Amino acid sequence: MEDDKQNLAGTRSLKLHTNQEDRPREKAMRLGFEALSDAELMAIVIGSGTPGESVVDLCQRILNDYDQKLNRIIKGGVKGLTKYKGIGPVKAIELMASLELSHRCHMEDVEQKPIRSSADAYHCATEWGSWSTKKYGF
Repeated sequence: MEDDKQNLAGTRSLKLHTNQEDRPREKAMRLGFEALSDAELMAIVIGSGTPGESVVDLCQRILNDYDQKLNRIIKGGVKGLTKYKGIGPVKAIELMASLELSHRCHMEDVEQKPIRSSADAYHCATEWGSWSTKKYGF
């Protein structure tokens, strides 16, 4: 078990909470990724917060500013993320890359669904449309 804790530490500090069970990595190991909030998942990617603000709190603030919509974060791009203290270009690019992977995974599911009705076509068009206007803001 000690080796698992050591492996979760990684190369970057993930100082989040005093209670180890509340830390996103440990929570994911214990309960699975589905149990994590969007802020906690983002925190795993971002890795560290700033003095006085945990990485989870920073990620929750970002989500709040973007109305809890991950696609709005994508539209804000790297430039939008680097406006936050503690988010530099590298962290912003890492988060944008993880969101792009999520998008690609989702699109695999959308592409596999047969269109059998106008409702299916509408759903497919809105799925594609919400991602087709993305910009990464480099």
